[in-house]
Amino acid sequence: MLEIYQTDLKTNETKKTTEYEKGNWINMIAPTESEIKTVCEKINIQEDFIRYALDSEEKARIDIEDEDNTILFIVDVPIREKDGDSMIYSTMPIGIIFVRDDYFITVSLKQNSIIQDITKSKMKNIITYKKSRFLLQLLYANSSLYLTLL
Repeated sequence: MLEIYQTDLKTNETKKTTEYEKGNWINMIAPTESEIKTVCEKINIQEDFIRYALDSEEKARIDIEDEDNTILFIVDVPIREKDGDSMIYSTMPIGIIFVRDDYFITVSLKQNSIIQDITKSKMKNIITYKKSRFLLQLLYANSSLYLTLL
């Protein structure tokens, strides 16, 4: 699934869009091969940065690509899954990619509560063109989620 969001500079209202423009948030959940290729071609980044986050065994880390000025953050997010009658608690990686000063990308293997809260407007004051602020909001939501699962 591929969704693109843009925050209006005048109203600070975030809405879905289909255009690739500076300041967009590109959200990829279990992306197909064609979605990965399309995004990489449109915004000129390496496919590896997207694929790293799709590895369920990927560890939390930060990686910088000097050639295209792209920064990758891999963050572990807590998840709950049913296994018969019991609940299993584990983590999965989410990739957060800063593409130059142009795009903010999130990549995950499957839907998770952090991204769901943002896309369903439960998290307030999300401004897609303020990448550092957006990253801190995601990290705060992630740390809060660990507390609620205890």
